[in-house]
Amino acid sequence: MLTVAATWLETVEAELYVDRVHLIRAGLPPGTVLPAVTVRMPPYTAGGLAHLVDDWNTIFAIMSGCASPWLAMAQALLRAGREALPLARDVPELVDLALPLPDGGDDEPGLEFEVAVDRRQLIQAEYPAGTLLPAVVVRMPPYVAAMLAHIVDQWAAIGGMLGAPGAEWVPAAQALLTAARVAAPAGAASGELGDLVHHPLAGERPGGIVAGGGMVTGGGGDA
Repeated sequence: MLTVAATWLETVEAELYVDRVHLIRAGLPPGTVLPAVTVRMPPYTAGGLAHLVDDWNTIFAIMSGCASPWLAMAQALLRAGREALPLARDVPELVDLALPLPDGGDDEPGLEFEVAVDRRQLIQAEYPAGTLLPAVVVRMPPYVAAMLAHIVDQWAAIGGMLGAPGAEWVPAAQALLTAARVAAPAGAASGELGDLVHHPLAGERPGGIVAGGGMVTGGGGDA
């Protein structure tokens, strides 16, 4: 049961919605449970997002000299993508990250999220065309989804400057931020909910914040 209708992100083949029934544990505020921003995607989309996050993480580490917790999400997404499509290691999106996957999972990723493979409710895929595949599902608290939106936004901008693909992820960044704002507690003013720097939502000023339960429409997001 959903309280926000699913949004289909055609450019990257993913389904995004806010789940207010199956809540997720959150660290902000500590010890709370919040509506989960949920993304369902084909295995290769999960792999593409894994590489996007991994590339961003590499740049972040070089510029800041610090590790980030986002590598754990990249690894979890790629691992799930391979689990959902085990015979397709030749799929470009499912090749190794900059650092090969560790043998085991991450016990404490430092970031609240859940990744799973759904083999019961399949998802429409274009590779191979017209097929149904197991879905990789990632669930996040609102502020994690908002942070991911900013990462995707930054990488789309970097890709544009370098002549690399990236524009197809802009609607995903905008939809993630929209869903995060909808899912956030009423009155939330978390910095992560500020508008995207490079591809602001339609009608929004960069840095604008919408209180939890508010709605911003733009770039593929709806509710």
